[in-house]
Amino acid sequence: MGNNTSQHAQDPTSNSTYEITKTLRQIIAEPEKYDGKRAKFEQWWTSVLLWNRGHTNLPDDAMIIAVLSYVTEGEALHWARIQQKEVLEGKLTDWDEFSK
Repeated sequence: MGNNTSQHAQDPTSNSTYEITKTLRQIIAEPEKYDGKRAKFEQWWTSVLLWNRGHTNLPDDAMIIAVLSYVTEGEALHWARIQQKEVLEGKLTDWDEFSK
């Protein structure tokens, strides 16, 4: 009888996973540009995290670069430029670390 592992185990890159990701990309709006105003940060960050759900197949550094591209003004832009430099230097590559 052997082991209990299924010969038809679910492949994480199956069509159903692909279709869900494709659908999420179509229905989840891109985050607005962030102007650095603290009062808008929580809502903006929530929209970033939702947008991220449709892009789970991207490498961490690509997700970080995408998010930083939405930061466009104020002190947040200065911060984003520092983060961009760290990505380019290979120092910032982990989404979990970035999103803390």
